[in-house]
This record gives sequence, structure tokens and C-alpha cells, in this order.
Amino acid sequence: MKDLEGIAQLEWWGNGSTLLGRLPVRISLDDNNGLTAVVRRAVDGDEASQSLLDLGSACTLRFADDSVAQVMVERSDSVIHLRLCAQTGSV
Repeated sequence: MKDLEGIAQLEWWGNGSTLLGRLPVRISLDDNNGLTAVVRRAVDGDEASQSLLDLGSACTLRFADDSVAQVMVERSDSVIHLRLCAQTGSV
């Protein structure tokens, strides 16, 4: 996937024109070359993060250069720490 470490956004879309919500995250590679994301604290706190995660695990990862990848999100030890994996056929 790209230069994977840095600031990005996880986005949940209802359809091609309706953004349901986004979470700002810091992404990095873990020890197994997998992606991890740490949610940057939002004004709404953990409740807003939890609500978006409850929408489903499929979302869009938008990088700072506006490129995107379709990913699946797994909770790790909390709603703040997430594991990401690319969806089949993703950039």
C-alpha cells in the first residue's frame, strides 16, 4: 500500500455520496508488517468512535495525499487501538 506511516482518516460511507462519519487516526506498521491505527481523540470522545465502529468493519482509509484504500477494521485492545487489513482488490 503506500508510505503507510502517518496521519490518515478512516471513513464510513453509506453510498458513493453520503459520508456517515470519519475518524482521524495515526497509522503505522506493526512488528508483523501489518497496519495498526490509533484513533486521535475527537471532540466527541470514545462514544463517537464506538458508534462508527458499530457501523461495520469495512471502511475507507484516506491518506494525507487524498489517495484511498479499502480496509477492514478490527478492534484491538480498545476502541482507540485498531488493526487494519486491506480488502481484496484494494490499492
